Parts: sequence; C-alpha cells; structure tokens
Amino acid sequence: TGGVGGIDQQRFLLGRHKEKGGALAIAQHGGWGYGMCKSFPAMASIEYRIADYFLSWGWSSHSNYKVNVAPLPSPLLSKTVRSKNASSEIILVGSQVRLTGDRIASRIQTEQSQEYRREKINFVRSLDRENSKHLLYRPYFSEIDSFPERSLLRENFPKLKYLESNFHKKLMRAKCVIIDAPGTTIDIALSADIPT
Repeated sequence: TGGVGGIDQQRFLLGRHKEKGGALAIAQHGGWGYGMCKSFPAMASIEYRIADYFLSWGWSSHSNYKVNVAPLPSPLLSKTVRSKNASSEIILVGSQVRLTGDRIASRIQTEQSQEYRREKINFVRSLDRENSKHLLYRPYFSEIDSFPERSLLRENFPKLKYLESNFHKKLMRAKCVIIDAPGTTIDIALSADIPT
C-alpha cells in the first residue's frame, strides 16, 4: 500500500488486516521528509510504526526512527528521463506555507512563514532581466489552510508566468529548477540530472 496518513477507509481496512495477524508492506509515496528530515513525526508515528516492511526510495535508515526498511528503486524516479532538448525556462517550485503548524517537523513552520514569503519575493526581484523573462512559478498544488502564494506573487510580479499544468513535461525540459524544500520534486530533478 502507499501512504496511510490521511485516508480513513484505508486506515480501517489496514487496521483490521493487522488485527487478524496480517503483515503490512507500506511504500514511500513522496519525497517530502522520507529518509532526510531529522524530525518526521507524522509518518514515523503512522507508517513506520505499523509497517512490517517499509519500501523506501533507496534509503536504509532515517534519523533515530525504528523502521524495517527495504530500500528499493522508486518506480517514479526510475522512469524519469530528462529531455535532450532543454528549454530556456527556469522553474521556481513553491512549498506549502501552513497557517498553523500541525506538528513539529523539519519544514516551514507558521512563525517562519512571513520571512519565507519575503525571501521568495526578494529572490524573484534579484533575478536579472533575462532570467526573469524565462521564470515559471510552480505553486504548491493546494492553498487550503495555507498562506496564499498566488495572490502574493501576482501582486508583486504581475508578469510572472505560472506553471499549473504539464509540470512533469516542463520540468524534464527545464534549463534549471529552483526548489526551496526537500519534497518529491527535488528527488525527481536530481534523479533526472536537471540543474537544481
């Protein structure tokens, strides 16, 4: 199975399976934090704890967490191949900036959100004209319970282009990708040998 962090029907089904003595092999389902972050309490307390086997994207231990890891190649990353015809586009990938912290973890916390937003604006402003012209912004897919990124950037950079669809295809052709958090995108970019 993939992640069991938020789908109630799946959690009840898996819980029942465990109660009856069944074994669970849980697979890493994204890049954000797995095997990297020192503090990763949500998935460590849910997925690592109940997994008889945890299928990782290549890592064999994570901080001080007890997890029975089976390091395997990622199906997602194994098939990632960069296009030979690179474009001149530079992709800036945004992160989720939560309104309230939901756990202690190695990611942007609520009290850091305003500084994070200022730094993003300063970064975009610091680009020279040529790089600004080729910049595409990939916002985090959801702004639910988050500080709105799209409106903030539209207010400051009315000509900024947004990458809302065909992200993977554009990423594989990008001249460069700029990533400010260790999520799935950085795993994809590094495995495809995209300048990151």
